Amino acid sequence: MSITIEQIDQIMDRTKVSYKEAKEMLEKHGGDVLEAIIEIENKNEAPVEKEPAIKKETVNEWKGKFKWALKQFGKLIQKSLLIKIAWRKQDQFLFELPLLVVLILTFWMMPFSLIAIVLPFFFGIKMMFKRESGHETDIASWIKKKTE
Repeated sequence: MSITIEQIDQIMDRTKVSYKEAKEMLEKHGGDVLEAIIEIENKNEAPVEKEPAIKKETVNEWKGKFKWALKQFGKLIQKSLLIKIAWRKQDQFLFELPLLVVLILTFWMMPFSLIAIVLPFFFGIKMMFKRESGHETDIASWIKKKTE
């Protein structure tokens, strides 16, 4: 039996195989389109051992990195709670807040926080970093030193 281009096209459309593969299957089954399609579909359904997209080692590496990052973030939070920002006029402390609280308020209420940060300088109120050790740093002089 002769194989026609229509038969090959029919197999190619149905199974999405190449011209060569469709022709070989038709020849193998003596021009029987149905048998050729069934064999191609059975061959394509055969289970193929695939490697998992993410290997266990990779997952464990990422877990380790995530735990490390979380630990570092926790340390950062602890440090930002220990460092205080204090507002004082001459030798009198007006109030102080943990650095973390000041940062959260700054991002949460941006326009008001900018006023709260800039306005004290006009009234002679100094903003200080106060560390747990008792060391104090004037924020204005610290900024000036860093920008020079």
